Amino acid sequence: MTATRQRTDGLKTNNEWAHNMSMQWLLARAPGFQALPEEDRAAIFNFIFLWSLFEAQVMGNFARADLICARAGDWRDAGTLDADQYDGELAYFRQRYFANGQFTHHFAHLHLRPADQPDLVRSVLDGSNNDPRDRLLTVMMIVWRFATICSTARSGRTNSRASTRISPTPMPC
Repeated sequence: MTATRQRTDGLKTNNEWAHNMSMQWLLARAPGFQALPEEDRAAIFNFIFLWSLFEAQVMGNFARADLICARAGDWRDAGTLDADQYDGELAYFRQRYFANGQFTHHFAHLHLRPADQPDLVRSVLDGSNNDPRDRLLTVMMIVWRFATICSTARSGRTNSRASTRISPTPMPC
């Protein structure tokens, strides 16, 4: 890793300027964002950035549940899945959404639609399915739902029916 050189002329780099402008936008327009601790604001900012990068470069600027499913299959087939890398995230989701032998109240808030593979997600969260592709797909579907729910909230829509129209029925993964 190379060290980043500090500017001594007081001017910001393009990246610093873009980060500052984006953070100012969130502070001004995202309800409750300003009240969060700096660490939480940074995590949200980083998630938004990484999701945008994922959607643009991996999903061809249009993430959908069926495309996410297809990509997970492609990675499995190419031998590049590396699902174990996400065991920590899956453990967190399992603890949050399935505890004491039943799904928690948090699970319903994912608002999984048929295209989001709800049966597959349930089977991975309850531990009855430990297929590597399905484990990674479950992590991705939960993150996808979070991103979709956040996007819906930012747009002012009260539900996600518009995104349901994209792929209303489950497609086999």
